[in-house]
Amino acid sequence: MRLKLLILTLACACFTIEALGQGIPKRDTSRTRAEAELENLLEQVTQDAEDSQLLDLLARLQENPLDINEATAEELQQLPGITSIIAFNIISFRARQTIRDLDDLLQVEGITIEMLKRIRPFIRAGSSEREATKESVTSFSFRTRAVQDLQRRRGFQDGTYRGSPMKLYNRLTGRVARLGESLDRQGRGRGRNFTSFVELGIVTEKDAGETKVADFAAGYLAANIPSMSTRLLLGDFVVESAEGLVFWRSMGLSKGTEVIANVRKNGGGAKPYLSTDENWYFRGIAADVTMDWLSLTLMYSNKPLHAALDSQGVITSFDNSGLFRTETELGRRNQTRERLMGIRTSLTPLKGLKVGLSAYETRFAHPVRLSSGSQFRGQTGSVVGVDLSYTQRWLNLFSEVARDRDNKLAGVAGILLRPHSAVDISCLVRSFPRDFVSIHSYVFGELGGTARNESGAYLGVSLRPLRWLRLSTYYDQFVFPWRTSSSVFPSGGHDLLAFSEIVLSPKLLLQLQYKDKSKGDLRMTTDVLGRLKAVEGSRAQKNFRATVELNSSITFRWRTRIEVVTVQYPDSTAKEKGILVFQDVRAIPLNRLLIDARVIAFHTDSYDSRLYEFESELSGTLSNPALFGKGLRWYIVARYEISSAVDISLKYSQTLREGVKSIGSGASEILGDRDSRLSVQVDVRI
Repeated sequence: MRLKLLILTLACACFTIEALGQGIPKRDTSRTRAEAELENLLEQVTQDAEDSQLLDLLARLQENPLDINEATAEELQQLPGITSIIAFNIISFRARQTIRDLDDLLQVEGITIEMLKRIRPFIRAGSSEREATKESVTSFSFRTRAVQDLQRRRGFQDGTYRGSPMKLYNRLTGRVARLGESLDRQGRGRGRNFTSFVELGIVTEKDAGETKVADFAAGYLAANIPSMSTRLLLGDFVVESAEGLVFWRSMGLSKGTEVIANVRKNGGGAKPYLSTDENWYFRGIAADVTMDWLSLTLMYSNKPLHAALDSQGVITSFDNSGLFRTETELGRRNQTRERLMGIRTSLTPLKGLKVGLSAYETRFAHPVRLSSGSQFRGQTGSVVGVDLSYTQRWLNLFSEVARDRDNKLAGVAGILLRPHSAVDISCLVRSFPRDFVSIHSYVFGELGGTARNESGAYLGVSLRPLRWLRLSTYYDQFVFPWRTSSSVFPSGGHDLLAFSEIVLSPKLLLQLQYKDKSKGDLRMTTDVLGRLKAVEGSRAQKNFRATVELNSSITFRWRTRIEVVTVQYPDSTAKEKGILVFQDVRAIPLNRLLIDARVIAFHTDSYDSRLYEFESELSGTLSNPALFGKGLRWYIVARYEISSAVDISLKYSQTLREGVKSIGSGASEILGDRDSRLSVQVDVRI
């Protein structure tokens, strides 16, 4: 009854808001569209997380859009949906003529109206009218956010957590750029563009239960020196190279409804770091040198790591949680250091042909012998990788092979094809031995980016047979030659996704998705005598999803989704089932005010049949909570644009679970069946 009342109330409010919205001034919705694109991109590739390096990367593009006339192929591939083939076609097009308006991109083979809408928030064509009369442009942005759980967790009641229950986040960026005129290959002026800049970024975070306001801090200082074709980075950064076998940030895009672009990584060297993952990034200095035919990145890093050490001073585990609320957690803080030197270089001897090399040597302050069974042992490690890429207007061949300290070889090879304007095909094969060690990699695969203990073959196809119909599918077959976290024996499996998007009318969209995944699983069960036993087999999961989206105006969006999951276990014909239904609305009822609200009902047999529900969040954060059991969740997000320079945002969320006396466990346990959270954020741009 409570669910029906909430949905009915929301529906009435939505139609009232839409009616009001028809007669109000329409605010600039460019940022709203950009955030919608981020949501569509990240929904398929994230699990339960609040802060994402992927989100930070795309947010940086939104704040500092790429100049479409100057961006490299690697930079263009950061844009959602841009493949290496489309990036090649953009560069070929601009070599013939300067892109003076973004609509000129519609003349590039592979760029559709829908794709241009997707990437428009992240690109520009030269300097804006406001910048064109200035010798230099200065910009600053500041974001502060506070998050508070409204129910007290056990750790705050019994003193286990030493700090306050509020989570705090602050982020400051600044940029000073000088304008100049760049020339094309024929010596003709392209117009005024940013040719040099100095950029600063600082981020601090305090998690709930931690004692310091800036318990974690990261930052960087970057400078672009055009006369030397060099960019310098001092402070915190990540490095992306080739297909991720040697260097990549700790997260990356993998399998999802974007079945083509996500297959090829094509990293672009050193990038500033302003995320809140407290372990796997670099702290030191990096230099990028870029010329027409040569790209070179040199780097040095020396940073602390959180780890657990035994009585002999041996590292038994790394602490990737970033949480330091208790005495035990504080005991793992900054217990060791990693010192690393690395290089990334690539040559372009012919148009479309690139040959690259990536390498690093690392040393830990203490010997490493991880209790998790990882093959890394000792204090030193090294990896060397070579990569090759050949691109033309309809074809891209790519590969990377890497060798670790113990001469173990791992490799990735693939092909992207565009045989017709309505057909895209991607193929990728990978081979990662069980004892291959590359601790700074993130690869395309099944095991969460880990370049170890996996071989597989992937095929993806995207079709646009009709203007109103898009079809995408992939099939991935994989084998694990050694045990995994879910199986003690060698195992394997497959992953299949079929996705269709149907434009029923200019304002009405229907999406249908089917996903079928099966892989090895070890499950504890009981026999007929009640004795506990382990059963090894193949765990099969199937997900069915249907989404209807109505965009009746630029001020109103209505979306409904239903998703069903079934899980089949190796030891039984019985199935676990789950269902999730949500109704959400996004509206601009008043000028400068954005409202995003959703009601979610869910019912699953257990945690194993959980369903993920990607949510709208405050800018700069993401949320994809796992919902299980029986219950109701709802949230509302409001953002008000006080002025062109100041926004204030708020999110209130609540989860109600039926039939439970507590939520969570241990120090994080909440007594009762309700979990509520309030978040407030202020953004200032100058």
